[in-house]
Amino acid sequence: MNLVVNARDAMPQGGQLSVETANVDLGAEHLDVIPGPHVSLCVRDTGVGMMPEVRDRLFEPFFTTKDSGQDTGLGLSMVQGIVRQSGGYVMVESQPGKGSAFHVYFPRIADDADAPLIPALTAPSAVAVKGEGVVLLAEDDRSVRRLVVGELGRRGFTVLDAEDGRAALELFLQHKDTIDILVTDVVMPRMNGADLAREAEKIRPGLKVLFISGHPERAGSGLDPTGATNLLMKPFTADTLAARIKELITGKQESDGWNA
Repeated sequence: MNLVVNARDAMPQGGQLSVETANVDLGAEHLDVIPGPHVSLCVRDTGVGMMPEVRDRLFEPFFTTKDSGQDTGLGLSMVQGIVRQSGGYVMVESQPGKGSAFHVYFPRIADDADAPLIPALTAPSAVAVKGEGVVLLAEDDRSVRRLVVGELGRRGFTVLDAEDGRAALELFLQHKDTIDILVTDVVMPRMNGADLAREAEKIRPGLKVLFISGHPERAGSGLDPTGATNLLMKPFTADTLAARIKELITGKQESDGWNA
């Protein structure tokens, strides 16, 4: 959706928008992906195109070339984040006056992933990632919250859960010395995730925070550039979530088994 909206905005006088899919094999020259079979999604427009200096900064959080007041600034950084969470790769082609093409590549798989998707309520599965530590979870969707608590518990984490930001802040005040990481939904009633994180960090500077969201158009609400980089978009696998939490707690990158 972000790519299509950007393509529309790049053609103020009209033009041609195409969305193409294909099966492709990527070789070792694509350094950011594991070589092998992929599914490609290409969003192409005949709009104004981009200068090289703009193209080089496309995926920076909050970078935008649009006028103030337009709802923009996190779209392409979120696109890249979602693609990378899936083990994918984004390539951009663009020249001034000759339009742009965003090529998105996802690993092609033969079977459904073993790990359950959040927030899909699915049967327990084999665990690829194990960790430890105390997680404070703020999530207003009860079914998602229950699933995350159960799946993280199966992977070795201790989870304290709250139904919104205010309840999570109260829990944090009670357990501030033992909590290793705050995992919070961005869009919640009473207190959103960004405000919750700011209040918790005032109490304990340097607290590890992971934001999660199922609303692409509102995922960046109130986040600073650092928070925007620690953003996991739903749906994601339980192992992906566990791996990201373990990585933030330990400071070491953990494979979530997606490409295993």
